[in-house]
Amino acid sequence: MVLALVGAWGLVTVAAAMWFVARAGGRGDLPRNGLVGIRTSATRASDLAWAAGHRAAAGPARATARVVVGFAVALAASALLPQGEQPHPVTIGLFALGYATVLLGAVLVTRTANRAARGASRG
Repeated sequence: MVLALVGAWGLVTVAAAMWFVARAGGRGDLPRNGLVGIRTSATRASDLAWAAGHRAAAGPARATARVVVGFAVALAASALLPQGEQPHPVTIGLFALGYATVLLGAVLVTRTANRAARGASRG
């Protein structure tokens, strides 16, 4: 039960952060900085590259956040399954799939942002 609830909380936290960055970046409200955003050499090359990268990545980031929230809800619900000494296999599977989605989504978002940022830098 602990794995399900703590894992779900972590997924919701990551999804909220992705959603915030996607929303702010997609609207152009996320200034180039050292703390928040998709911070790669391509996106930090210029203000134009930063804006283009975040605008392009907003859609995939929001989609990833939605899927991650779905896994979080399912993972939290799996806490109701009978638990023994070890977490229920469904809980373990949902935990793994949820966090794998975070990682794969981050790769997709970063690649999308880099591609757009490089295109903006070239003119």
